[in-house]
Amino acid sequence: MNKSLLLLFSVTIFFISNVAEAQRRSGGSSRRGVSLSGEHSLSFGVGLITAEQNNLDTLIDNANTGGGNVKNFESGLELFTQYGIRFDGSWWGVVFRPSYMSQSTDGTCNTGQSCKYSVTGYSFFPMIKMVPLENELIKLFFQFGLGYGSMNGEIKQGTGSMKFKGSAFGTIAGLGVDFCLTESHCVTVEGNLRYLPIERNLVTSTNGTFTAGLTGANSGDEVEYNGSDLSTTLSGLQGMVSYTIMF
Repeated sequence: MNKSLLLLFSVTIFFISNVAEAQRRSGGSSRRGVSLSGEHSLSFGVGLITAEQNNLDTLIDNANTGGGNVKNFESGLELFTQYGIRFDGSWWGVVFRPSYMSQSTDGTCNTGQSCKYSVTGYSFFPMIKMVPLENELIKLFFQFGLGYGSMNGEIKQGTGSMKFKGSAFGTIAGLGVDFCLTESHCVTVEGNLRYLPIERNLVTSTNGTFTAGLTGANSGDEVEYNGSDLSTTLSGLQGMVSYTIMF
């Protein structure tokens, strides 16, 4: 069985068993009298992720040899929105998070021509959320899940231009705190570790010539550098801040 599917199956069984246990302990009903209902939330957030684009950095370093000034990739900006449900009578809940991430760098290559490298990533992660400690002002939570991500990239080296894309499944885990200003309005601070490497990227369009070692001439070809697949990543440590409304 595919490792990602095996992990998804295990997480799903774990989640179902905990919900069932919560229902059993509460006698099949919630504190508010409705089984499997609870507190809903909607969040809008922004943060940084330390996604290290090592293969692209190597490509940049090679293009800089002899006088280029393009910097390696730095932390990426990530935006997300999230919908969550906290089950009554339980520590447990589930959240659904789509997100967008962007990184770019540009400058002058060793040929004296302009060079630019950029990636944009999209991901969707359903996550299980546990809230073991809380009071009226603060809620400490842990979360983990399995999701999917895709990435589009572009390489421009003088007259050469290549666009590519790739996708993969990954995992995420982290913790955070809701600081609630009122019963319904909170500021959420969280840190996560996401593992989502994209080992294989395919060309979507290309023209011109590139630094020696970069290949992928036709749409649908694998992008390769020095004979190996050019990989990108949505992996890294996330530091996020969001506004959360509960209803």
